[in-house]
Amino acid sequence: MNEEKINAAYHEAGHVLALLLTNRGFKYVTIVSENRNYGYGIEPSKYVRGIPSEINNQWEIPSFFNPIEFIKYFKNDFIKVAGLVAEQIYTGTKTIGAVEDFEKWINVSLLGLPDKLSLKYQFFLLDYTKEVLELKINWLHITAIAEALVERKTLNYTQVIDVFLQSSKMWKESKQESVGV
Repeated sequence: MNEEKINAAYHEAGHVLALLLTNRGFKYVTIVSENRNYGYGIEPSKYVRGIPSEINNQWEIPSFFNPIEFIKYFKNDFIKVAGLVAEQIYTGTKTIGAVEDFEKWINVSLLGLPDKLSLKYQFFLLDYTKEVLELKINWLHITAIAEALVERKTLNYTQVIDVFLQSSKMWKESKQESVGV
């Protein structure tokens, strides 16, 4: 598998985790070219909403996170930047795809904001997103989803939930081993 596809898998896995954290659904996620910018993406769904109860609270959220305020004001931007942040965490650098995503986000979401406020918001959201994604259990989920994408190329919502449940199980088992249970 080439490096571009692996980077794309981490990118899309970041979006997927953000969708799950914000209680949003999707039909599928893919790293197969489909005549989009780079050909990868997530197909949104009006019908697949929310998250199954069995995966509720199977991630970590920073203590300063206020879900009601966050979802009200930042949810869509968080979802948009989560892919580029996940890809940057994985690669340690800004890839062309991540930079283009970032520029699209700035041009659409921050249009009309004064430059100083826009810049502060960019740093806040990118730092916040990085903090959320780098939490151990969250990065475990991103890695598991990315690896499944590399292997299968496309995952539907149910397959993503199965991968998520498996990574949650691994997390719980590792926590039990670390306390000697």
